[in-house]
Amino acid sequence: MGNLPAVQRFIARGISPDAADYDARTPLHLAATRGHAPVVRYLVRHVRNLAPTDRWGQTPLDDARRHDRQEVVALIETEEAERAQDVEDNLGA
Repeated sequence: MGNLPAVQRFIARGISPDAADYDARTPLHLAATRGHAPVVRYLVRHVRNLAPTDRWGQTPLDDARRHDRQEVVALIETEEAERAQDVEDNLGA
């Protein structure tokens, strides 16, 4: 689901995965809303910000929860936890 090859090409060509549209929605917002787990799996490894807010104050995780996209919720939550652990590990080093 989703067009993972196109997303990969855009990022390979230097287009930021954190870029937002006129509603401040990012590719991660769109993929999370639609439940495109393969695209979300790729994006969470490439975006700087896992929780950007759109013009309505919603994050990709909020969108995934609202649309009952459980696999996407798990992907985002797992990446958030891994990043938090990395920060904690680096602070303790």
